[in-house]
Amino acid sequence: MNYIPTQGDVEELKQHKSDYCVTLYVPAVSGPLATSDGRNVVKNMLRQAEDQLMGAGADKKNVSDITAPVRDLLMNNTLWPPARHSLAIFLAPGLFRQFQVPHFVFEPLVYVGSAFDTKPLKHAVRANAPYYVLVLSGKQTKLYQGDLSQFSNVSLGNLPQDVLHGLNIDEFQKSRQMYSINMASKNHGGIGYHEQADPASENKTMLRDYFRLVDAAFKKVAKGSAAPLFLGGVEHLQAIYRGINTYARLQTRAISGNLDHATKASIHNKALAVIAPVRTAVA
Repeated sequence: MNYIPTQGDVEELKQHKSDYCVTLYVPAVSGPLATSDGRNVVKNMLRQAEDQLMGAGADKKNVSDITAPVRDLLMNNTLWPPARHSLAIFLAPGLFRQFQVPHFVFEPLVYVGSAFDTKPLKHAVRANAPYYVLVLSGKQTKLYQGDLSQFSNVSLGNLPQDVLHGLNIDEFQKSRQMYSINMASKNHGGIGYHEQADPASENKTMLRDYFRLVDAAFKKVAKGSAAPLFLGGVEHLQAIYRGINTYARLQTRAISGNLDHATKASIHNKALAVIAPVRTAVA
């Protein structure tokens, strides 16, 4: 289970005052923190916190009572975060809060004082802001909205999924064919001739027209939003879309490659890597 912090959590912790407030930030590791390596990291940090509490004047009973929830955590595998989750722990007399933040890296910190250090937690809240991913394809265009833990399909309304249905393809092709009758010269006898358009240019024009429909549909979905938009797909499609885009928050970073057969989970992981290769909160 993810215990992702909100701005309300940050404000609540900022307001808490006590002689003995303990803040622990445990960085994400490659495997679950419940492994022996992860436990050793937390055990070492807990010892540092206990030493700081004693140095601040807490007696052994106070130290034991305050840190008891972390010792319980060390004994219970079900409460530990999975891989690639950082852990934030806040302890005080009568208070225990923990947050498990996926795809985010806290700098390790042990702090004891009269208030909690909430600055890194605030960074985590900001990193959990929503974003859009628009997967471009001539065959199937998809829109997703996500954050650190959630990633969902978003409907683009009545927009057809592909370029063939997005445009009246028969009429489109006719409009790209050039017919001319040389009325000035009688040498052709009034017979028309057909000039074939360049296939590459024609395909690019079709995609540009279709992506204009996509852009309009997306702006209806994102109306009033300031969420960043990241593109996904092969680079030449991204270049065409950027040429017609009218959404102000389109980002330069993107997910490159053919995503026609990629799963939603795979796209989410790629998006997290592109949005913030390493999310680090500096204490």
